[in-house]
Amino acid sequence: MNALSMPDPSELSQPLHSPANGPVMVLNSWKEISAYVGRSVRTVQRWEAELGLPIRRPRGRSRSPVIAMSDEIDAWLRSAPAVQEIRNGEVESELLQCLRRGIREHSDLQLRCQQLCNDNKRLLSDFRSTLHDLAGEITRSRNSLLDIAS
Repeated sequence: MNALSMPDPSELSQPLHSPANGPVMVLNSWKEISAYVGRSVRTVQRWEAELGLPIRRPRGRSRSPVIAMSDEIDAWLRSAPAVQEIRNGEVESELLQCLRRGIREHSDLQLRCQQLCNDNKRLLSDFRSTLHDLAGEITRSRNSLLDIAS
């Protein structure tokens, strides 16, 4: 493997043996993990941050070296939210789709709320105008009755 190419999964770290599932590989870097799942390093890092891809940091710090177990990655890939949509060449999970729908619905509701507020202001203004006109009519009618009575 040269420094510029992605490693072939067969060249990755030595496999451990798991009685249930056969050999388990210890993936020792972002590059090995990304080669194993067939995605870029940046995508794999984003999956860890946003979707919980099982990555271990032996030193326990956020920027320390990483390792991953191939069987855990496989299990995560099998149980990860189903992929349903591609946006700008990136795969989008159901969770992200749901969040995007929620944001769109929130924006739609804000717009509808603003429209209802404007409608209410207009109706209140019309009501006040009608009430003012009615009060004027009542006053004129009362004055007419008083003139007739006197």
